[in-house]
Amino acid sequence: MAKKKGLTTLDILKLFIEGFELYLKNLPKFLKYMAFPVLGQVLSVFLIFTTVHLFANNVEKLIYINPALNNVAVLLMVMLILIIPSFMIFFAAFWKYIVAMGSLNSMANNIISGAKLENLSIHNDTVNRRMGTFLGLVFVLSILSIGFIVPFISLIILILMVFLCLSFQVFALEENLKTVGIIKKSFKMVKSNFLKTAFLLFLLWFFTYYLVPEIFNLILNNIGLYKYLILPIVEFSKDLPLAEIEQSVNTIFSAVNNTSTFTFDINSLAEKVVAMINTSIIIGFTLPLRSICCTLLYKNIEIKKLKEKKLKEL
Repeated sequence: MAKKKGLTTLDILKLFIEGFELYLKNLPKFLKYMAFPVLGQVLSVFLIFTTVHLFANNVEKLIYINPALNNVAVLLMVMLILIIPSFMIFFAAFWKYIVAMGSLNSMANNIISGAKLENLSIHNDTVNRRMGTFLGLVFVLSILSIGFIVPFISLIILILMVFLCLSFQVFALEENLKTVGIIKKSFKMVKSNFLKTAFLLFLLWFFTYYLVPEIFNLILNNIGLYKYLILPIVEFSKDLPLAEIEQSVNTIFSAVNNTSTFTFDINSLAEKVVAMINTSIIIGFTLPLRSICCTLLYKNIEIKKLKEKKLKEL
């Protein structure tokens, strides 16, 4: 009987490099495909804050022009109506991003096989044809993700997420499986390659969640763009009761350790917010890279499984 052998660390490194090369080769198309799902969310949030800011700062003028607005309920209703379009943009972009988590694996399978990406939107049919299964899968993974905020079970959730990291690949490439079958298949595939899979996920996290965002933010800071990017955040902060918050925090500090030295550094806070926004943008635009690498992992495990089956038959 042939000895069962999983993926090696070298296999994972080669897989990551291959995935990165395929991502760069198709980068313009991926950037175009992810533009609305990523930038649409950021733009809509900016529009919501801008609308609320302008409305709040001009409410007295509006009441003077139209006395009917001199009512809290009416003001809230008008503000809600004004921000509804922005919320619609946000939810449309967010939904497109969720769909991309499924359809990108179909694209990845094509380019791994040597095919060209001609019509990217056609891959959305991978999700549209099996919407019920897809929503069920998204629901299960979302519930597990919420578990990360619970300290006592976060490690367990992390381990489970490693086992389920190939769920969207199984969904896209094995259309006969339902939600439960997809979860079982992902668990089974990762089971014999858990450490190597975790290593790949760590590489992807380090590269797309930390290294590239850090480099991007460093470049923006060094060329002097940060001082302009923080301006909207600084302006929005004027609507917040920062003095009251600062006083409350200092009161707590004073009661705990007899110190009251907390002060808001608006510029520093704004820089952190801008850095978070930039990081989220990079994470969004590198979703195709993560999908490609996980699809490569899926295919590598399947190939090794077939080879082991043939060896057993000899």
